[in-house]
Amino acid sequence: MGFPDYYSKQADNYARYRPNYPAELFSWLADQAPSRELCWDVATGSGQAASGLAEYFSRVVATDASAQQVHTAASNPRIEYREENARQSSLSDNSVSLITVAAAAHWLPLEDFYREVRRVAVPGAVLAMWSYGIAPTEPRDVASLVNQLDTQVLAPHWPPEIQKVRDCYTTLPFPFPERFPPCLQAALPLEPDQLRGLIRTWSGSVRYSTATAQDPTASIDAALQALWPAGKREVSWRLFFRVGTVSPL
Repeated sequence: MGFPDYYSKQADNYARYRPNYPAELFSWLADQAPSRELCWDVATGSGQAASGLAEYFSRVVATDASAQQVHTAASNPRIEYREENARQSSLSDNSVSLITVAAAAHWLPLEDFYREVRRVAVPGAVLAMWSYGIAPTEPRDVASLVNQLDTQVLAPHWPPEIQKVRDCYTTLPFPFPERFPPCLQAALPLEPDQLRGLIRTWSGSVRYSTATAQDPTASIDAALQALWPAGKREVSWRLFFRVGTVSPL
């Protein structure tokens, strides 16, 4: 396929369980952009970021290399979904005011992607890339349990690209003058089974299940049942960013 694809076979679960992003993020990004005509959401997955951006931009072109991911995305009259990779889009030269990559920059061929960003960007356009960590930040007891699963069970199965997430994107090459967003979190009210569903969407979980034919959440079931038998709890992740003004070569 030409890209690391851990999500096509579970696109429905990705759409169902992955957290959405706060409205404050999209408001801030819209304020940074030189206009609100057109936004390009790259590696859109099931459109979590695209849906938020559509509240502020007249048009959002949301692209993903995975046809299955695009198929699961929620429809919106302001969003046009296209099956395209980040290296080469069908967007016109000098047409886009904001380019976004939510929880996916670590998978991209960044040198080629940045070249495409420069091609499609209008003067003063903004590129914003963000993600969140493996374990949530709150609640602490859930975070501790998820961290245990991450470091003790899934550790050998994570793809190497996930190290960029662990580094909070600080090790990503980023050749643009940076801007700094406010401190923000992605939050989601979850039941225990929904947390299990989210964990199963991770690339490390997919590789674990392929290698062992086991459910990765089985190793924490007893502990999770003890601390959280039922009901919804607010689970949140701190967001980290690389945001900058697109500059010419």
